[in-house]
Amino acid sequence: MSESAPRSARQLRPMLIGLGVLALIGIALTFQNSILKNRNKAKLDLIRAAGLPVDLFELDESYEIPSGATNAADIYQDAFASMIDMDRGNTNSPYRIKLKEPHLSYPQPTIDYLKAWTGSNSTAIALLHQGADHSHARYPQDYTLGYSALLPHLGPLKGAVQLLTYHACLQGESGSFNDAIVSLETSMSLAESLNNEPEIIGQLVRMAAHQIIVNTIEHILNHHALSDAHLKRLFRLLEGRESPEPLVSGFSGEMCMGLSFFEDPQSVGGLGAAGVFNAGSGIGSKMASGAILTALQTSGLWERDKNFFIDAYSGYRAALHSHFPAALKKAERVNQTVQTSRRGIRNLVSRVILPAISRVIEKEAHRIAALRTTQTGIAIERYRLAHDGTPPEKLTELVPHFLPSLLEDPFDGKPLRYRQFEGGYVTWSIGKDQEDNQGDLRPIKKTPKDVRFRMLCNTKEPTP
Repeated sequence: MSESAPRSARQLRPMLIGLGVLALIGIALTFQNSILKNRNKAKLDLIRAAGLPVDLFELDESYEIPSGATNAADIYQDAFASMIDMDRGNTNSPYRIKLKEPHLSYPQPTIDYLKAWTGSNSTAIALLHQGADHSHARYPQDYTLGYSALLPHLGPLKGAVQLLTYHACLQGESGSFNDAIVSLETSMSLAESLNNEPEIIGQLVRMAAHQIIVNTIEHILNHHALSDAHLKRLFRLLEGRESPEPLVSGFSGEMCMGLSFFEDPQSVGGLGAAGVFNAGSGIGSKMASGAILTALQTSGLWERDKNFFIDAYSGYRAALHSHFPAALKKAERVNQTVQTSRRGIRNLVSRVILPAISRVIEKEAHRIAALRTTQTGIAIERYRLAHDGTPPEKLTELVPHFLPSLLEDPFDGKPLRYRQFEGGYVTWSIGKDQEDNQGDLRPIKKTPKDVRFRMLCNTKEPTP
């Protein structure tokens, strides 16, 4: 007995040491997690103090209109419900005959088809004009649902912008330029009803709507000589559309949805549905996913991932509040950080969510470039009107009478480019590839790399 007791003690000692080590590791991990949680809470408190939401309930409450204001979205929704969609399979549909050059015209059967289609949508068009008389819009989605929130209005909204812009083109063909500009103004009001949409997809639809509008302006100016008063209205239509706040709202909403996952992964459809761990539907897969989640949470990797996620979105928002092209450079630094962090088991949630938005600020630069080149094109048309149809030799001749100052290329910060060619002119931005392609006047089957406004100078007399 005297020999077995020391032997048992010797056998027990490594076990006790091991348990002690595990206890110390547990204490250290708990302490580390506490520090990380406090750090994340402090960051979220600062974001909240800046007036931005940090959870789904705050997000839903932030997407509101002033008390007593008429909700334009209600009227727009009625318009969407009454809209008759274009038959894209019809051989005369503009979807089958796409114009890739602004001076080209649709064949008469397509024009007849558009007249019949817009005529059948007279009720929807009237409602869209009515909605444009009200400045506040809140579409009826429930953002407390996070990633499960439905956004059924976005598709019809883009279709309504296309309806209005086709209608504007037809009104221009009939010489009703005032009515054409009203249709463009209504399409812009409809696009701007998405200003406060707290998700990226809504802001991308807004960007697409702006592109449709500037393309329509380019088309109309290539087919008709408008009066100076009409040109001024078109210029004003594009002014004040460069605020970063809509995209800040989009990023804030996406951040809230991601944070809701960190707080409760099961609340947004479970780990497998969210695509984080690629879990199957079987019990074994769910148990494995649960074990991975527990390991990540207890090890501190979960809070570190959350910290990285908060910092990335904060970085994107900070970039948006810089002038272009500095905003692009700052966003690219965030992109590089996101890409280099995608290794091993680090940032499992962030690596799924963040890449989807990594190029949104680049798309915002493209939108601004399209607005600025079109504004410059309108200013050139005003100059031509005042100089017997002759365009300026240099854009500096537009300042200050037709432009308050030269507009800069958001991709490199230099003034927009401009040159004349036989029969017309082009003003352009170098675009996302950062290469100057001289306005990129290539065959119509090629996708242009420069963001451009092109004009084939017509000789028609302006309409009063």
